Amino acid sequence: MPDIAQVFCLGAQDIALLETCPVIAGLASLVRAWVTEINLRQPPPIEQIHSDEIEPNSKQTKESVRKRGYWVGGMLLAGVAVGFGVAFMFLGAVQPQSSAIGRVWLLALLLGFSTPTVLEKVELRLLRSFDGPKK
Repeated sequence: MPDIAQVFCLGAQDIALLETCPVIAGLASLVRAWVTEINLRQPPPIEQIHSDEIEPNSKQTKESVRKRGYWVGGMLLAGVAVGFGVAFMFLGAVQPQSSAIGRVWLLALLLGFSTPTVLEKVELRLLRSFDGPKK
């Protein structure tokens, strides 16, 4: 069976972009999401979720830990998707120079870092559209 890089005529730089851009954008998305959501100046608040599983003397419940895990996974997947988009945009277009790949990595970093902000704005706009026009 032929190698996929040979079938699509991918060079070493193209494969490097496909492997590294999603990682860079995913990590940048996670960092941005954590920085905007976590207040480092105060201890974590006691989270109250309407559930019967509230543990005594606990700052987090099992439900809040599960929801936070889904949230972190969603931010990571959004960043990885943006990274793949950046990598696919520049497949075959990158010159064989380290500065060209560095610029693509910087673009993946910046777009991954802005992903949580964009998703938040999209969510607000969708919520407004479901609420209907204001009377």
